[in-house]
Amino acid sequence: MANRRERFKRLYPRRLENAVWNIQSIGKLSARTNYIYENKEVDEILLTLILEIKAVMIKFGLDSTDMGPVFKTEEDTLIKKLDEIQRSVNENKRSLDEALLIFQEHVKPSKEIQKTNNYKDGKKDGYWESF
Repeated sequence: MANRRERFKRLYPRRLENAVWNIQSIGKLSARTNYIYENKEVDEILLTLILEIKAVMIKFGLDSTDMGPVFKTEEDTLIKKLDEIQRSVNENKRSLDEALLIFQEHVKPSKEIQKTNNYKDGKKDGYWESF
């Protein structure tokens, strides 16, 4: 009996650490600067993770109602943090949109330089065609 307990105590920290590392690695896929993904792919990832967590809970003899009181305060804190992050993202998006509009207003195409064809016989002006 003690041998099984010691084996559990020895194995679970490393397996938990690996699981957390892998979940964080999946989270890094959210960087839109490095990856292109669709919302349905994100939904598939999250659904798979949630289903696997629920399967583990069932194997340990727990259901979601058993974990409710334990995680309620942590869940509330996480939801508040997520709301703050969402607000921050929305504010940053608005700021970027405003900056883009200002930039577009100041960088209008210059009408001083226009392509003109000085040949009356329809030949192309080689200088401007090189751009």
